[in-house]
Amino acid sequence: MPVLILAFAVLAIAVAGAVHAPAMAQEQPQQSRGWSLRDLLFP
Repeated sequence: MPVLILAFAVLAIAVAGAVHAPAMAQEQPQQSRGWSLRDLLFP
């Protein structure tokens, strides 16, 4: 079912974003990356 796959993908992205955002907040500001999930979720 494409809907089930889409729902799983959205859930995986949401979980990854929730785990990735606090990790990015704890990093040093001078260590900047090209992009992150936080930049996509909060432009």
